[in-house]
Amino acid sequence: MRKKHKILIYTAFIFIILIIIIAVAFTNIMKSIEKETENIKLNPVLFSENLKNTGDGVYEGEYFLKELLGAKIEMSVKNHKIEYIKITEHKNGKGKPAEIITEDVTDAQSTDVDIITGATYSSKFILKAIENSIQ
Repeated sequence: MRKKHKILIYTAFIFIILIIIIAVAFTNIMKSIEKETENIKLNPVLFSENLKNTGDGVYEGEYFLKELLGAKIEMSVKNHKIEYIKITEHKNGKGKPAEIITEDVTDAQSTDVDIITGATYSSKFILKAIENSIQ
């Protein structure tokens, strides 16, 4: 009986250590993502200038962070105006509500729009993908 008790204690100890290691790794990944997201530089002025110089057509852009989060878009431009923006891929956690930001960009004809509350990271990823489409 004592041997089974010791094995159970060792197994529980190893399990707890593994959980701690996973939690620390996850925390470090999240801090890294948060830091990199804060460093995303959006440039609405450059985007507007690029839009003025962009010919008619469909353009693709993407922005991914560590292949875990990000967005890929398709944007149609006609007469230097955005006709539509379609999200073709969106890797997100809770950022699905950010997808409405494409309508804001289309209405404003600019990436100088408000970030969607509660979906800050996804909003930035989508906006950066839009800017990258016509660099």
